[in-house]
Amino acid sequence: YTTVTNGKTLMRLIYGTFPNHKLAKLAKSKLPAELQKLSPWARSFKQIKNEL
Repeated sequence: YTTVTNGKTLMRLIYGTFPNHKLAKLAKSKLPAELQKLSPWARSFKQIKNEL
């Protein structure tokens, strides 16, 4: 999805659903190094909906 932050248009990617934050963070740690360089973070769907 697309958002605008500080005047910049950003493309954001949702990668999977997880039963809790701990498992989402674990999945994040297993992403390829190239994706980890992009500093991904785990967010709830509630947070994403509020942003939209």
